Amino acid sequence: MLVGALTRRPALVVVSGEAGIGKTRLVRAAVTTPGVCRHAVVGSSRWARVPVPLGPLVEGLRHHAATLATLALPAVAGALRPWLPELCDVLPPDAGPPGDVDTARHRVLRAVREVVGALGDVVVVLEDVDRADDLTLELVGYLAADPPPGLGLVVTFRDDEQRTPLPDLIAHARAVHRATLRLGPLSVDGTRQLAASLTDAELLPDDVAEGLHERSGGVPLVVEELVGALADQGLLVGDDETVALRPGPSTVPEVVREAVLARARALSPQARRIVDVAAVLHRPTTVDVLAACASTTEESALEAIEEALRAGVLVEHGAEPGFRHPLAAEAVHDAVPRLRRIRLHARAADVLERLGAEPARVAPHRWHAGQLDAWAVAVERAAQEAVERGDDGRAARLLEDLLRHGPLPDDRWAETAVRLGRAAVRSIHTGPEVLDLLERATGLAGDRSDRGELHLAIALLRSQVDRDPQSRREHYLRAVDDLGDRPDLQAWAMVGLGEPTYPGRRPDETRRWLHRSLAAVPAVAAGPDRVFLWGKAAMVLVAMGDPAWRARVDDMVGTTGGVPAGRRETSAFESVAADAAYSGHHDLARDLIGAVPDAAASEAGPGIALRVRRTAAAIDYCTGRWDGLDRRLLVLARNAGAYPSVRVATDALRGSLALARGDLVRAERLLERAVRERDAADLRPIPAGALIRLLAARDRPADAFDLGRRVLDHARGSGLLAPAVRVLPFWVGTALRVGEADAAAAVVGDLARDLVGLDVPLARAAERHATGLVERGAREWERAAATLLEAATAYDRRGCRYEAAMTRELAGGCLLDAGDPGAPALLTAALDTYRTLGATWDEARAARTARSAGIAAPARHRGGRRGYGEELSPREQEVAALAAVGRTDREIARELHLSPRTVEKHVAAARRKLGAATRSALAHRLGVR
Repeated sequence: MLVGALTRRPALVVVSGEAGIGKTRLVRAAVTTPGVCRHAVVGSSRWARVPVPLGPLVEGLRHHAATLATLALPAVAGALRPWLPELCDVLPPDAGPPGDVDTARHRVLRAVREVVGALGDVVVVLEDVDRADDLTLELVGYLAADPPPGLGLVVTFRDDEQRTPLPDLIAHARAVHRATLRLGPLSVDGTRQLAASLTDAELLPDDVAEGLHERSGGVPLVVEELVGALADQGLLVGDDETVALRPGPSTVPEVVREAVLARARALSPQARRIVDVAAVLHRPTTVDVLAACASTTEESALEAIEEALRAGVLVEHGAEPGFRHPLAAEAVHDAVPRLRRIRLHARAADVLERLGAEPARVAPHRWHAGQLDAWAVAVERAAQEAVERGDDGRAARLLEDLLRHGPLPDDRWAETAVRLGRAAVRSIHTGPEVLDLLERATGLAGDRSDRGELHLAIALLRSQVDRDPQSRREHYLRAVDDLGDRPDLQAWAMVGLGEPTYPGRRPDETRRWLHRSLAAVPAVAAGPDRVFLWGKAAMVLVAMGDPAWRARVDDMVGTTGGVPAGRRETSAFESVAADAAYSGHHDLARDLIGAVPDAAASEAGPGIALRVRRTAAAIDYCTGRWDGLDRRLLVLARNAGAYPSVRVATDALRGSLALARGDLVRAERLLERAVRERDAADLRPIPAGALIRLLAARDRPADAFDLGRRVLDHARGSGLLAPAVRVLPFWVGTALRVGEADAAAAVVGDLARDLVGLDVPLARAAERHATGLVERGAREWERAAATLLEAATAYDRRGCRYEAAMTRELAGGCLLDAGDPGAPALLTAALDTYRTLGATWDEARAARTARSAGIAAPARHRGGRRGYGEELSPREQEVAALAAVGRTDREIARELHLSPRTVEKHVAAARRKLGAATRSALAHRLGVR
């Protein structure tokens, strides 16, 4: 908008907004945009403590001596000699002293206009005119009323202190084009983008973005300072993929603190008292509450508030005055003397409690006032209210604080710990500190049932924070022993003992615990609890191929009428749907996840809501419904940090999709991270299959072979066979490549025997796929093609479009080698599917196969500017050349003014197009020695 306005000159543009909103950055970006102007005269008033006459103009003009020396300046320009002594050799002689002050001022204004006009194509920027002297303000009005033809005049000012008469000065401006831009704060998404660029992370979770936006008010400068301060304190942590915000003490950046306190110190004592109270209350508050807490009348409070509003210390949030952002409140709060701050908090707690405020609002004031007994009462009430609202995460945080700091006797302490365990399990609020509290409570709990519930909570939470399955198993066993009068919790502990990932566990032992848990379900009274237990057991049974899972799903559907409601039922439907999807029961998985109402998922809490979206995305990936899937997965990844099962699945799906899209660098990073997760054995075959293909393509078949062998061996040992067959054909392909045909045949035979009698829908497709590869390796072209087409048909029946295209491509290649005329039709069918999916990596490979045999395979144009196909674009050539000589991504990014992420993508594209598995190979392809 600003550039557009400056191209229609003469022009006057007014840019306003509060301090730190980005006025300077906006204006500097505009005037340095190519084609906007030949000369830019830029100056600011903010550097001077006392306004200097014509300060911003002098600051800007003194850098243009060389240009002015080439111009024929009129005599009146000599009036600027006293203002610009460094330009005395350029300016004409001074005409002598004027007759009076007014004449002198007018002569100076004329001189400025003539000098600016002589520059011709010029933009004059006068920043922070709210701090400017009267002569500078008069100059703005003078130039606006009679601008030189080539002038673009830009003035900026802060509009949060109401100190400048600028609007009156430009009311009669004669500029041909006028524009007014008021910069407001960033939205949450804008805050996310800015913070992500500062941390060089691709993903900024919603909770981090919302927290930064709330604390900064969306003011860009404050966002920058806050991000820097949090990073310096180790509270904002992460990598180039995502970041997390750790809990920690309040952090007020020094630049924010000084700016706020400077304004507050200029207030009258009465206004400062009200501002101190507002800081103690922290959030915007009504005038009557402020007055009551300050022990003054509402009339006096209103006068003080109006003064603070005029000074920009407070702002209006509707009818409630308060600070612009929480950091400003914290800065003032920290500056209040400690004893006075204690008294103000005690007074605030009394006032808020008398007015019926929520306990959660009263509790912090009791804490700061040192009233621990009253604080404990308020925290306990606040935690109960949070549970009633379904905010278990907040309840867990409050109860954790109560256990750490509250004056509780042992029996109350253990009872509170049980409540903490319940809230922590529902919200996945965990960590070593929480587990330590729960462990301590097991020794204090006098009631055996409470002790058993604590052991169950510890076992469930340990699965999120440690890798010690034996400790988890011991807590589950203790829970089973102690929960004889709680069949719902006892059966849940049995399901935990039915986890198939315990080291050395045989599949038959897993099944025994799961079936034992199901036998306990009839004693459970509540329908939602029964549905939950059926779902948790069926989730594992479906991955093991145990046909008993189907009856449990029928029970779930019959009990709920096919529409789950509430947290437990929603969790059950999602759990079964997820493993059904991984195991190849795609239609059933879609029916189950589609039965979950959006409202039920939302009401079940953020963790379950994210799991529902994760599973829907997994079903769409497995069945080739990829339109918009990239964006959905990106949003999931942004918010999955606190939920390990969601994060791992999102990594797996994003990595698999990135491979198909040809983004090999990102694919390798995400897939390796997903495959490393030991607690995701049911999901692992999906990313493992993709990673095997990627490793093989990068000339690392031995690594691919080892990975596939580990995944299959683990699946056979744990009994999780239904999802594992996905990886079989890809592993067989690498086994043949490394000369392990006998080993491959043995594993295929053993797996076939293991699958007898099991419910494994992808078994036929995977077996035919693997067998076809063996036949292809033996150069039995026609037989291999027939077998691979059987696999394609079997994949089609399960909706696996991507795998069906792969096997058709392989079959087409076999027919090509056999000289069969049916090859073009199969390759064309595969290419069509790849194009529909957007699987550009596979499409490029299949197109090369087709073209090598003389089959036309034109690249499909999707509209817009045409790309470069398999040729390097100019930018890719530029980046690849630097990478080939050993420059790192960050070095290339700095040199070419790109982000490291963009450089990474260009390098990956160049390697893919040139068939270079490594940077060394890239250098070889480019002829770099």
